[in-house]
Amino acid sequence: MGATPDDYYVDVEGRVYDFGPGVGLRINASIQNGIWDYISLLYYGAWIWTQSEPSNSKHHIHFLILEAQYPFTYYLTFGISAGVYWRNSYYEDYPDVSKNYPIVRVFFRTAIIGL
Repeated sequence: MGATPDDYYVDVEGRVYDFGPGVGLRINASIQNGIWDYISLLYYGAWIWTQSEPSNSKHHIHFLILEAQYPFTYYLTFGISAGVYWRNSYYEDYPDVSKNYPIVRVFFRTAIIGL
């Protein structure tokens, strides 16, 4: 199951997204040392067929993200990532829509170390 915004539909309870079954693909490549990924590239794609109202719409969603992180200690790292999310939506009774959105994150990550 997956969900993504719907450009034309708002129900009485405020839902503005489509959801339904689909298939997806995830590809991840990284340069690692120990438990940390120093640099990674991620692609995620999914194809969703809507089972909610309005029916008969299809969505192809994609994420492409480049991430880098630097470990300060064995259990703490700082990172930044940048990428893009894009969506192609195909509607039966409305014009098709293609949109993309930039993604930027700054983060800290920690590891739980077993003794």
